[in-house]
Amino acid sequence: MASPSPEIATVRAHLVQTLGPPLEVLELSGSPDKRLAKLEVATWQPAGPTGPLIMASCGISRLVMPDGRRMEALMLVRPVPSKDDTAVLVKLLGRFGLLIANATGSIPPGTVIRAPEEMAPVSTMPDLVLLPAITFPPLFRQIKKGDQTIDIAWLAPVHEIEAQLVESQGGEALMMQFSAYGVDLAAWHRPAIPKALTFEEAKAMVIARNPAPGPPDPKSRDERVAQLKANAMERAARAASQPGASTPPPAPAPPPVPPGKAPPPAFKAGKNAIITAPPKPRRPPK
Repeated sequence: MASPSPEIATVRAHLVQTLGPPLEVLELSGSPDKRLAKLEVATWQPAGPTGPLIMASCGISRLVMPDGRRMEALMLVRPVPSKDDTAVLVKLLGRFGLLIANATGSIPPGTVIRAPEEMAPVSTMPDLVLLPAITFPPLFRQIKKGDQTIDIAWLAPVHEIEAQLVESQGGEALMMQFSAYGVDLAAWHRPAIPKALTFEEAKAMVIARNPAPGPPDPKSRDERVAQLKANAMERAARAASQPGASTPPPAPAPPPVPPGKAPPPAFKAGKNAIITAPPKPRRPPK
């Protein structure tokens, strides 16, 4: 296999350093955009009997968006998908790459991607929402080399009622709802939230689920609201990793390589899949 570009080598090294060597790497071909030729999608096995499968792209960051940002994407999938379902999910990541390639503006967290036909074989939900990878440690969420920064985004499945909530109130409001209801964001066949809660209703449910006894908080209301939202996002992220852990423990150090022999590649391409046309995104409210 030809040596990767320095950019791709950086992404590979980051993923292997934080997640360990992947279980499998699929190489996608047939993209209408030459910059996405041989896009790689790696998978990592669950860190426990009920943990989610991790899937991550390697190559989307070749593309620079109009706002100057670069991005790779990951998915958390529970239960572990079949071979055929994995192929569908790989293609969804490839199509996200084409969405980046065709972007005429920024694609911020909270962007909804409606792809009901593509999602139907693998999920009871028709849409995807772009979220920060908050279920992973902060050092995992960005790749930095020199003056370049690559964000790692999380593509999570959502129901239509949840997609509409993002579009009307933003991503933080959705995460607040997920925290209130204890939603498992890694489950691709979960039920929808029963109804969209007001902020006060969601706040009451979060407090009821996570009581915090102690003296009154002297912070201002704005500070308390900001902290509550941050806590809600963290709880929703933790829900995606339970039961089981979404992030495997640090990979053990590889055995020493005998003198005169090259170490085995961390990424080894497998079967090919075909990328099709990109889905149409819906932008979050400003």
